[in-house]
Amino acid sequence: MLSAAATCCAEPVPSAVEPVEDAEVAAAQDYAGTLVFQSDRDGRWDIYRMDAGGTGLVRLTDDPAADQNPAWAPDGRTIAFSSERTGDGDIYLMDADGANVRRITEHPSYEGAPRFAPDGKSLVFEGERDGRAEIYRVDLRSRAVTRVTASVQRKLGPAFSPDGQTLAFMEKSLIRWHVSIRSEKTGEKRAVTGGGGACRPAWSPDGRLLAFVSTNDTDKADVWFREMTGERESSAWRVPTRANAHNYDPAFSPDGMSLAIASTIVRGDNEQWDIFVMDVNGRGLVRLTGDEGNERFPDWRP
Repeated sequence: MLSAAATCCAEPVPSAVEPVEDAEVAAAQDYAGTLVFQSDRDGRWDIYRMDAGGTGLVRLTDDPAADQNPAWAPDGRTIAFSSERTGDGDIYLMDADGANVRRITEHPSYEGAPRFAPDGKSLVFEGERDGRAEIYRVDLRSRAVTRVTASVQRKLGPAFSPDGQTLAFMEKSLIRWHVSIRSEKTGEKRAVTGGGGACRPAWSPDGRLLAFVSTNDTDKADVWFREMTGERESSAWRVPTRANAHNYDPAFSPDGMSLAIASTIVRGDNEQWDIFVMDVNGRGLVRLTGDEGNERFPDWRP
């Protein structure tokens, strides 16, 4: 099965900003909203929900199989996720309180990382139906699945722009990952990162910024922004997040003013992923989780 936590390769990009000092114990701030994320704190991957201030933790799934990659529907009433309940992985929906779990896709190959279209009528996801990782789309009314991408390069982590006109995803060429975008109108695809590795695209609510993950020259993964307005994109710049750590899985708050990330000091056997929130300029970093488990893939309720 494909891992949804593929590691980015180094990418030299301009306009880097030096990271701030580690701020795990920064003064608590009242970050508004609700986050959903995956955690193995109870021995296996399940889906949890909590307030963006770090309170109100609720476990939403409790199944022997791995439940991962949660994503809110645009109306905030439904959560999509992937699960191994019936094999290698399928896409499921559940209500915001964890009730009414229903299976959306049925295929023996791996399917994961679901994300809603802005109108809430369909989902895009990564899958191996045709033997390699591509992006697919499922209509939530008919359950019909269509293939969105087709090439020899593996593709993962789809994310729609807020206007639904552009699909971002990561794809692998040779040994490195990069982020590409695809026009929903024309089908034209092009890379928006280059010269190295990049992954985990996420759009700001106004569509102005595309966040992604890239390693700096110390092999630590950081969050970067690229402005996507205008005729061509701006140079990318690094967001000062948690210093001396691998910072992944960026997710913007509904007002675009805050960012949630998953972060760990080390990768491998001793990794310890936790959820952090901060403002989009890298200030006010607050750690929301600190148990012995791993927490990944936060997503902010619209």
